Amino acid sequence: MATEEEGLGSGDVSELFGADLESSSDFWRSVTGTHTASFEENMARGAWRVAGSTRVKGGERTSRIKRQAREEVHSLMCKIILLSDTSIVCDTSHVAAGHYEVSVGVESVGNALTHEDAALVTFVPLVDSLTPEQGSVHGESLLTITGAGFSPGEVAVAVGGVACPLESHSETSLTCRTPAHSEGLTDVVVTSAGMDARAASRYAYTVAKTPVLRRVKLQKRTLRVDGEGLSPSGDAPEVLVGGVTCPVNSYDNNYITCQYPQIGGGSHLVQVRDPVYGSSNSDLKITFDLVVTDISPEQGSFGGAEVTVRGRGFDPEGGTDVNICGQKCDVTSSTFTAITCMTPSNVQGGDEEECDVVVRNPPFAGTPSEATLPKGFVMRAALTPFVSAVSPRRGGTAGGTRVTVVGTGFGDSGNTVIIGGASCLVAEENVTSITCVTEALPGGGTFPVHVSVPGLGLAKVAEGSHYSYVDLWSSRFTWGGEAVPSEGQLVVVEKGHTVYLDQSTEVLKMLLIKGGHLLVDPEATSEVVLRAEYILVVDGGALSIGSEEDPFEGRATIELHGNARSIQLPVFGAKVLAVRNGTLDLHGAPVSVPWTRLASPAAPGDRVLRLETPVAWRPGDSLVLASTERRFSTNENEQLTIASVSGDGLTVTVTEPLRHHHVALRQTLGGRVVDTRAEVGLLSRNVRIRGVMSADFAGDVIEPCGGKWSPGQFSTAPCFNGNFGAELGSDMFGATVMLAPERPGEEIVAARIQHVEISQAGQAYQIGRYPLHFHMLGRVHRSYVRGCSVHHTYNRAITVHATSGLTVGSNVLFNTFGHAIFTEDGNEEDNVFEYNLAVFTRLSSSLLTADLTPASFWIVNPNNLVRHNAAAGGTHFGFWYRLESSPSGPSAGSDHCPNKAPVAGFYNNSAHSMGRYGLWVFSNDGYFPKTDKCGHEDTVARWENFTAWRCERGAEVGTGGALQFHNFVVLDNEKAGLEMIQVKGGFGMDDGPGVFNSLVVGRSALSPGDCKRPSSGVVAPEEHVLTVAGTTFVNFAGGQCVALSGCSQCTNIRAGSSVRVEGLTFINSPNKIRFKWEHETIWQDVDGSLSGSPDNVVVADMGILPPRRCRRKEPAFSVNPTVPGAVCRSPMKFLQIQIDGQTIQPPSLRTRDFIVSNRHGQTRIPLTDTRLSRPFWTATVYAGDTYLWEFDYASQLTNLSYRATSSLIGPDDYFFVEHHFPQNMNFFRTTNEERKMDDDLPDVTSSRHGDYHWDSDSHTVTYIVKGPLPGEVGSEFYLHDRGVSRIIDFKAQRCHFENCVPPPPPSIPPNRPESRQLWSDIETWREMPVGFGGHPIADVYNLPEENDDIIIPKGMTLIVDITTPPLRRVVVYGTLEFKDTMDHVFQAEVIVIQGGSVIAGSSLENPFTHKLHIILRSSMNTSSDLPMGVSRKSIGVYGRLSLHGRPHTNTWTKLGATAAPGDSQLTLAHPVDSSWQGKQVMVTSTSEEANHTEIRTVTHVNGAVLTLDSPLTHQHLGERHTATDGNLEYDLKGEVGLLTRNIVIEGEVVASEKHFGGSVRVAELMADGVVYRGQAQLSGVEWKHMGQEGFTGQQDPRFSLVFLGLGSRGASSYVRQCSFNTNYNTAVGIFASSGVTVEGCVVYQTVGSSIKDQGRGNIFRNNLVSVMLFPGTYDGRWEPQNRDWHAGFDLEEASGTVLHGNVVAGSEQVGFRVYGELCEYESTWRGNEAHNVIFGVMLWRPGREGPPEECRRVRGFSVWRAQDTAFYMQHYASLVLQEVISVDSQVGVNQLVYGPPALSHRHYPKTATARDSVFVGASPSHSCQVQASRSAVYEFFAGVLWSSGAVGGHAGVLFASFISKANCELSGVVGGAFSCLFVCLFV
Repeated sequence: MATEEEGLGSGDVSELFGADLESSSDFWRSVTGTHTASFEENMARGAWRVAGSTRVKGGERTSRIKRQAREEVHSLMCKIILLSDTSIVCDTSHVAAGHYEVSVGVESVGNALTHEDAALVTFVPLVDSLTPEQGSVHGESLLTITGAGFSPGEVAVAVGGVACPLESHSETSLTCRTPAHSEGLTDVVVTSAGMDARAASRYAYTVAKTPVLRRVKLQKRTLRVDGEGLSPSGDAPEVLVGGVTCPVNSYDNNYITCQYPQIGGGSHLVQVRDPVYGSSNSDLKITFDLVVTDISPEQGSFGGAEVTVRGRGFDPEGGTDVNICGQKCDVTSSTFTAITCMTPSNVQGGDEEECDVVVRNPPFAGTPSEATLPKGFVMRAALTPFVSAVSPRRGGTAGGTRVTVVGTGFGDSGNTVIIGGASCLVAEENVTSITCVTEALPGGGTFPVHVSVPGLGLAKVAEGSHYSYVDLWSSRFTWGGEAVPSEGQLVVVEKGHTVYLDQSTEVLKMLLIKGGHLLVDPEATSEVVLRAEYILVVDGGALSIGSEEDPFEGRATIELHGNARSIQLPVFGAKVLAVRNGTLDLHGAPVSVPWTRLASPAAPGDRVLRLETPVAWRPGDSLVLASTERRFSTNENEQLTIASVSGDGLTVTVTEPLRHHHVALRQTLGGRVVDTRAEVGLLSRNVRIRGVMSADFAGDVIEPCGGKWSPGQFSTAPCFNGNFGAELGSDMFGATVMLAPERPGEEIVAARIQHVEISQAGQAYQIGRYPLHFHMLGRVHRSYVRGCSVHHTYNRAITVHATSGLTVGSNVLFNTFGHAIFTEDGNEEDNVFEYNLAVFTRLSSSLLTADLTPASFWIVNPNNLVRHNAAAGGTHFGFWYRLESSPSGPSAGSDHCPNKAPVAGFYNNSAHSMGRYGLWVFSNDGYFPKTDKCGHEDTVARWENFTAWRCERGAEVGTGGALQFHNFVVLDNEKAGLEMIQVKGGFGMDDGPGVFNSLVVGRSALSPGDCKRPSSGVVAPEEHVLTVAGTTFVNFAGGQCVALSGCSQCTNIRAGSSVRVEGLTFINSPNKIRFKWEHETIWQDVDGSLSGSPDNVVVADMGILPPRRCRRKEPAFSVNPTVPGAVCRSPMKFLQIQIDGQTIQPPSLRTRDFIVSNRHGQTRIPLTDTRLSRPFWTATVYAGDTYLWEFDYASQLTNLSYRATSSLIGPDDYFFVEHHFPQNMNFFRTTNEERKMDDDLPDVTSSRHGDYHWDSDSHTVTYIVKGPLPGEVGSEFYLHDRGVSRIIDFKAQRCHFENCVPPPPPSIPPNRPESRQLWSDIETWREMPVGFGGHPIADVYNLPEENDDIIIPKGMTLIVDITTPPLRRVVVYGTLEFKDTMDHVFQAEVIVIQGGSVIAGSSLENPFTHKLHIILRSSMNTSSDLPMGVSRKSIGVYGRLSLHGRPHTNTWTKLGATAAPGDSQLTLAHPVDSSWQGKQVMVTSTSEEANHTEIRTVTHVNGAVLTLDSPLTHQHLGERHTATDGNLEYDLKGEVGLLTRNIVIEGEVVASEKHFGGSVRVAELMADGVVYRGQAQLSGVEWKHMGQEGFTGQQDPRFSLVFLGLGSRGASSYVRQCSFNTNYNTAVGIFASSGVTVEGCVVYQTVGSSIKDQGRGNIFRNNLVSVMLFPGTYDGRWEPQNRDWHAGFDLEEASGTVLHGNVVAGSEQVGFRVYGELCEYESTWRGNEAHNVIFGVMLWRPGREGPPEECRRVRGFSVWRAQDTAFYMQHYASLVLQEVISVDSQVGVNQLVYGPPALSHRHYPKTATARDSVFVGASPSHSCQVQASRSAVYEFFAGVLWSSGAVGGHAGVLFASFISKANCELSGVVGGAFSCLFVCLFV
């Protein structure tokens, strides 16, 4: 039987890099080229060259990892006990637990064949007995367990669930010491080979077997212990004192005496242990004396001497310390009575010093014990030799160096010299000099030279009199007598070894500094170059070039080699100098002035630079001269070579002439002296780190690609390379220096880097591979980067990642891809960034998104000190504070709140010539500083003393709290000097945002002349508040410069902020304010420094301003002549209001203008919809007036609700709001709290916010908006006059019932028998309910009269057999049937069918043959109550509506031939019956405008030829074409649809209410506990002038016909062969209803979607839709914010839809809007068509998410003449387009698949497919005129359509795009080309 082999367990890489870096062994196999799995194994095999004079031979080295067992596995024999032909019994008592294979061998026959199921047998452990079975509760009983199957090395014991430590074990027996446990029975479990065995008996912890100690005392040399049960077993107990055995003299159950041991003085615990049952309590102590008696000798040298201290109570284990003269005496031996030690070398303070001798023991079981021999030892100068110098001070570790030691007091002979523990053999000696020869000292090091003088002891060693044993790289002895390492070798410097690099190396594969120290030889006489692919410092190792005290003065370079295909070291990557645990000390020759500025300008062609500060730079050094031109001048940063430096250091001559102009200008502006000078930075250093770039790119030059580059917010680069002039090629895989400790925060890594040059560094396309990377060091105290240059990098420059306390100062950073100085996660704090210069920080498309818009200084936590830095000539930002709400990356979840932390300091920084902003404070989360890093109390954040010039914007804040700019100087910036977008707080410096004591210059001597583009000095926020105080504006005159403007970054209309200004000064600045639109910023002039009088207010001029208080069109504030400014004198308080567009009801108002009127005039506000936030209307009003609020094109609407906010309201501020309604209203709400309705207008003093008054005569409601009353909740928020915000939750409702509570239905005769009554029979009306039409009072009845209300009771069928008068309300509980013997006109305001029926023609087979004209009459101003949830001019069907008109063979057909303009005859594709004669038809559009559909009357029918009553105006195609290959025929044919039916439901046309038609609602109604369910069975019915425009909400959709909330009961309803002729809303709507059939219908003209389905399983067959009008441009409107997409068939919320043979012929927007069929289901879509649309089929619901594995299909459509895209598909699911045809469409198909988001780092295999389809680019019917034709609605949407940027031609298939997130808008094509590849498939 053989056990399974033990698997290999490897900690290979983790041994070097830490436990967090487990890695496969592939790394070591690959990097070393061996087949070993770990560092230790390939070390043992000799793969590494080991530096240092000590080497451990491979055979002596043992691995620290667990290895796979290599010994041969032996079989275990089973001794046979019983044997037969069919069975064997054998003894397995010796077999340990485990799984075994079984084999049987028969002598002379061989092995038996073993069945697979019997091949394995498992042996489980077995426990037979426990001895003893009980013991002490304090444990320590020696428990013996007998049994079987105990596997050696794989066995453990637990008693009571606690481990019992094993003391011995075999396969059948175990012994262990029991743990302590409370009294009681416990289980004993043995675990062997992973299997548990529980003992049958339980082990008992019992007090009865527990010895108890009571007392312990010393009796001379004897220790006596008293107690009870001290020997429960009767055997001799064991006494332990401090863990040391005290030999027992005598004992019984109550006492023990023992001879106490020699043990250190102090307190010790005493314990008794019974040999069977275990231990006693251990809480008694005994104290022994510590005594010092004498020291020998009693005097000695100040340099140290060996002495012996005598006494007793010294710790024999060596724990005793000795101190002499307060310093440690190094112990060399220790016994109970004597200690020998070496006295310390002490500072000589006189001729002699008396020293106390102090002996101290450790705290054994209490406090440390101490004994002193006062003045026991004397150090005497007369006895002290002295070593004053050593020469030479270093030599090889092999020894043999002749060393001379100079000093005093040496002996004439007998002196010995020890260096680092090695003897230096004395060759010559006298009293002042010793010459000796060193012996070998493996490992080396620096040591004091110890001279021992006979009779005097050690000589005192002067500071610096040390000798260094060094291993020189060039010495063969360093390498074990072998040659120095060569190219490609692996080199390790192990702990205890110091190697001096005194020569350049070949390219090493890896240099591993594993606890050792490699330093560049400071005495090297030529440049030393260390070349390697990997350099790794671990285990406390060190790499040094110079030191802080002694910087390196020679030349040293670290060259790193490798490429993107190099093997990646775990954590660190390739081409790397990495420190995991150790120190990096790099100290180049000091550069006192790393950078300065020009003292005078430098012109093109100049070679002389005059500097502001004297420098000590050297000829041949390289420098950078920063660009000073405008923000597109990044390629004007110049790198130059020094030819000479003047003696005073102020003039530098360069080797080549300058190419560009560089400014050095001093100006006095606004009383301040302002310097604008180019920076000059030194790039060269004598210590360098550089990456060696791939030779594959040598000599490659990338020429400039051309095209103007712009760093704008939405700009794109014209090419990847060459934006900044010709550049050398590169693989962009540079060197990296990475410091990454295995345990952050312990400072096991330190990096002191100063005056070092790093170039060709950083690795593009690699995350975390930066030139200099401090990676998660935690808090540091010993690390810094100072005086360095980092240039020509490919992935940022200096990265500080999760590291705090670092200093980065006086560095020069140039030509860096991505951010230059970069803080990463957001938990970096207390770092200092000072005196750094960053030039030409450039965008990178090979890093992260943020590096496309990089900053020279990227700060992600404000609690860092940023001071005295400069940024120049970068592509985007100088300083970017990007402060998120929590740390990201590996630090996510840490206890930091970056966007709440205070600003540690930002001052005296500058930025110029940046492509974007000098300073940007922006993040998605905004910055809201608190008093502590994650607190709740607001505080102020200050940026101070910042200068920015020639940037796009000087400084900008995105979103935040009290953020302040102090003492800023901004000049000559292109768009703005200082700008804040959204900032909150109060007014003033204490707690509000603002600009204080700053200088803002529009144009200076840098930029003479007027502004050519709009530019602002200070731009106020788009909302909230701002203070501008003590600020001077200079040169805002002429052109488009303006000192102040508002509504920062607003591209859509909004109110802007309220700005308080004071202490302003305007110098040559007549252009004070520019307004963008009305209702913009409110400028409060506190002291008159803006407008001339204190407390004036400057606002945009608008119609509602009072002319007596406001001076309109003031020139200083009317820089924008289209929006002049006005100055309103005090007291006038302006307030801001905002209405939330998402809350407006009905939703049709969301795109309408909001109109505010008062007695002075009106102002109109369009909706603002940025698509990034909620849409809103915003306006400015002044307090104390009354305003009428209304919406454009909404006079017909009654129910109205919205949520609005009014801001800046002070304690005394108020205004009134009025709304007019067309009729009486029943319900009002103004706030979310109950408010009272006043009899008159609310009182401005006592009324509460929201109190209102209703005037029933004028149908006007008026409510008050005001602040909280004193003491009311909210009044405490009046702070710094910024006021409060007040919420208005307005709702006005026209209820159908009194108090909006449905009344019980009228009494119905109970259970009356069915009866049929004639309308014409007067007796019929006796049966009607009293009080209604025909039966007004009890005994009076007659035929109903005009405007009567009638009720048809349950159980009655009323037959209409005569002409009826116009009625008011008709309620049908029974049946109303129209007799088919005459034509009928039935007029009513409202018809309600509640449980009853209205019938005209009982079925499809039994149609109504006469004419029936149901006219719904009413006005939108009708004020009468309406019953049962039915609106005016409506039919409410809560029973059955059964209308069946005369059927037709077909209701529409295709044209058979093209009809030209002027034609009066149509040729049809199929003949129609003669019933079409005299009827109205529509001829559908085949041109660009949907409304080119024409209505005509048929005067004659001749088979397939129709004669019309008037000629046609437009061409209507009727053509069939064949492809050139003859295999495809396709039709481009318009349609002719029949509109006239013999049954008509018509909304009465009122001239003043042309959009207010009728409506039929089929729904459910709950009344008196009964549910009334509607059904409509309709055929051959014409809906005419139906639908009420604007009523689109799901709760009240006033469509022509709507099915609402029927669920599965919708299947009983159908709409067949009907027509919908001129609709003012949707024709047919289906909500929450299933199974409704719409078939053979013709729809002409709808406002909004023609057919809208939000149900399940509804059926649409053979319907024709034409003229779907876009509501945003309907009836002459122009609603630019309306981006809703309507369709002929709007099915995007529908599912399971059957869609066969439908045509949309002329839609101003979309033909079919769908959500797609699920690909796994059989298709129910086929034969559908759309033409003359913008989009044929649109599959798009913005932002919707779903299962990523989902697939959606569009199948069975043909689309022709789509002005944009035939098939537009944007979805989260995979997409399939199948069996479709596109003809003459601008784009055939455009598929976009979105998700998962990129930052989720998830992957799903999504696809986009187009198959079995045809795309025809240009048919024979196509012409240039057709291609150029665009509808008016197309032009409305042109900016967001895919095809709007295309120039000529059609695209068949755009290659699918896979994008991170859904487009919130249809994206347009820019610049005349599509943004993705496309394939043109033409037929």
